[in-house]
Amino acid sequence: MPKGTKYCCEEHVDMAFDDFLLETETFPYMEKSSNQQCSYCMKPAKYVLATEDSSRDVNIKNH
Repeated sequence: MPKGTKYCCEEHVDMAFDDFLLETETFPYMEKSSNQQCSYCMKPAKYVLATEDSSRDVNIKNH
């Protein structure tokens, strides 16, 4: 998982945003995720938060 990338379920979106902002000091790109687990509870992730560069890498891996 690239630095700053956060996978999250519905329940942990707010926490993931807060942590992402603290770690990277920039706003994330938010996209739907599949085949990943939430970084906080290990439930299936619905979203991935990533920087623009790592967002491209995540999309390539998920397709």
